[in-house]
Amino acid sequence: MPRLNLRQRFRSLQERVRATGPLGLVYVSAVIALAIALSSLLGAHGLSRLRLLRADCARQSAANDALREQNFSLLRTIQSLGDPVDRVALERAAREQLGFIKQDEIVFKFE
Repeated sequence: MPRLNLRQRFRSLQERVRATGPLGLVYVSAVIALAIALSSLLGAHGLSRLRLLRADCARQSAANDALREQNFSLLRTIQSLGDPVDRVALERAAREQLGFIKQDEIVFKFE
């Protein structure tokens, strides 16, 4: 049997659809819609992409929570250094964050 070119295949398909009547057109439309749905679900921008985006969203939420906690900690430090100045809090912040020491202290670094 000789191979049919694309135009002949299309005409043959048209004739088969016409022979089945309107119900054939519904079946063909359903198959095409199913093929498009499967293509969109299983394609590069389908379910696998959605899964990756959800994982990225969860990672970003965790990072945001960590930054919120850091901001809250910094806010507490600012409030403790507020007006009037709490000298103990100021000294603690200078020692912890800036590494300051008193004049009569000696620093030993262990690594």
